[in-house]
Amino acid sequence: MGNAFVGIDLGTRYSILACVDDDGPKVIKNRWGRERTPSFVACDRGSLWAGEDALSIACAFPQKSCCDLKRRLGSSEKIYLKDMSFKPEELLRVLLLYLREDCEAYLRELVKGCCVAVPSSFDFRQRETIKTAAQMAGFEAVKLVNEPTAIVLSANVEGSILVFDFGAGAIDISAVEKEGDICHVLENAGMDQFGGMDLDREVAFYLWRLVKAEGDPEADPRWPLLLMEAEKIREALSFADSVDWWPRASGLGFGENVSLTIHRDEIEEIISPLVKPAIDLAKEVWDRYNCQKLLLAGGCTRMPLIRRSLGNAVAEPPKVRACTDEAVAVGAALLGGKKGKLLVDTLSCDLAMETADGGLSVIAPRGTPLPLRVTKRFMVVGTGRIESEVLQIKDGPDGPSRETLCPVFIEGAKSGDVVVIALSVDAGGLLTVEISGDEGELFVSRTLNVLDRSSEGQIFNERSRKLEELERKFARYSYLFDADLECRVTQLFEYVKCLQWSDDELWKDAFSVLELASDRIARAVKYR
Repeated sequence: MGNAFVGIDLGTRYSILACVDDDGPKVIKNRWGRERTPSFVACDRGSLWAGEDALSIACAFPQKSCCDLKRRLGSSEKIYLKDMSFKPEELLRVLLLYLREDCEAYLRELVKGCCVAVPSSFDFRQRETIKTAAQMAGFEAVKLVNEPTAIVLSANVEGSILVFDFGAGAIDISAVEKEGDICHVLENAGMDQFGGMDLDREVAFYLWRLVKAEGDPEADPRWPLLLMEAEKIREALSFADSVDWWPRASGLGFGENVSLTIHRDEIEEIISPLVKPAIDLAKEVWDRYNCQKLLLAGGCTRMPLIRRSLGNAVAEPPKVRACTDEAVAVGAALLGGKKGKLLVDTLSCDLAMETADGGLSVIAPRGTPLPLRVTKRFMVVGTGRIESEVLQIKDGPDGPSRETLCPVFIEGAKSGDVVVIALSVDAGGLLTVEISGDEGELFVSRTLNVLDRSSEGQIFNERSRKLEELERKFARYSYLFDADLECRVTQLFEYVKCLQWSDDELWKDAFSVLELASDRIARAVKYR
């Protein structure tokens, strides 16, 4: 027991879990008996909430919730929930912990490993953020797989395949060769900052104009609710030519108390220019690799506009197959549980190092097959010091951009020594950097990781240990608590747990208050 390995489809709007047992792959239902869990995180009453609970908070207090967490991964900017700020990986930890609890409740055993599916366009920082958050959530073994690759792994198809995955937060387009249990990714393309959420935004603008509302809609407190209404309308129009919408009944509080009819062709006219670049890109990849089959995934591919456009430009209906919602999670579970699968994926962006003259040397270009390991040798001269940087180069709307992944600093080597820097990228796109001498001796005592959060991780672990010690000490008196006091004590501990990644001064103040309160409560219940 305790060796369960699960697949996680970490979607922008919803997450889905799957596992593989003796009967094959199956979807894991959450604590509410549903197969989809909202990928929302919220902060309320001093505690962090995830899933269905966070969605309920988001509907009532949008400013207390984060509904686009996936798009913020890898960013150094803090996320503000009301008056509190968090790093993306802190909030992702809460969501992944929520998902792990659901897995353990469903499987009735401890879950120690997971394989998380991510967009193929995710860079090194985004992937490392997910790995870090998963480890913080209690997953000891963490693998990553690109979402299109997971789709192909779960599908019963072979040959030259084009995957078109149009999700809420991104569009993934991949050309894949599959034969038996061997899966070879030829190219990953797509749009990492465009998805169904952007379509919903345009529909919400249309609804705002339709009810003749005034002012800036995005500054209006009802805007998050209007986005939810837009999503429901867009999804309904995938199966109907028109829908009736009651603005007042939706809780928005504007417009007349009458229904408005929204027609599919009106919405298609609005969003058609937005999806055209994705259709054109799919056609380019289809033609380049002479693909024979088209796999559709993601909720947006149910839209008649998308299927009609793909049918006209890319593949005729007999060559098209729609995948189920759980395809990504099942593929991740199959890869996590091995089951004889052989996977070759590709690098999502250029990997480079800074040269001695300040220039760039591309170590591995985008599209290089994974896994890979590249070594660079440097001759130490002069002071015996080597300074460099490992960087990633990404194509953006304004051209290529470079971003430092981790600095490389070596001191103490002798002039004439040869230093070997090895860059390794696993099949999931996770990067590690190792530094050693030409004879094998290490100049540093550890491997450098992207985000290099080792010191922060030690601080977090130490704070977690102190909280656990205090909880164990406090638990001796818990049998004396009434229900109200037990609830208040739990809330107090949860509030301080939210601050484990905060600055040192705030953490010390909060933990001191917790210690003092715990001591007073323990003495009060002990001698009452």
